[in-house]
Amino acid sequence: MSADIRVLAPATVVPGSVGILGGTFDPVHVGHLAIAEEAREQLGLERVLFIPAPDAPLRSGPAAASPEQRARMVELAIHGNPFFTMDPLELGRPGPSFTVDTLEILATRERAAGRQPDLWFILSAEQLRKLPEWRTPERLLELCRVAVRQPEAGR
Repeated sequence: MSADIRVLAPATVVPGSVGILGGTFDPVHVGHLAIAEEAREQLGLERVLFIPAPDAPLRSGPAAASPEQRARMVELAIHGNPFFTMDPLELGRPGPSFTVDTLEILATRERAAGRQPDLWFILSAEQLRKLPEWRTPERLLELCRVAVRQPEAGR
């Protein structure tokens, strides 16, 4: 895997560009919202999808809140931001939730809507380090670009 790392100035909105922020959101917090907004502004994303996972294959232990409760928490947290949407895509799928499968579905949706998929997967530096453990990370990188927020100095 190779990485294209760039620091971008605030961008003009790119029509059709979609940021994807997934996770258990147990609970969703201001850090999730700040990262999504920063990615939206820096990358010129038209919208950001928050995609709650029913469970996380690489996380130890069950979530404290049910998937439905976590989805509702996300809806409440993003209410009022016209650029943010909660997508229940993963909640209706049986079995483990894998990001690559979600990206395949989102790319198919975009093409069905007559758009060329321009997907950005937003994740933390910690999760980027774990990417080789994910299901078919090479395919994941074919389906989207990855946006990683650099940790601030001293953190």
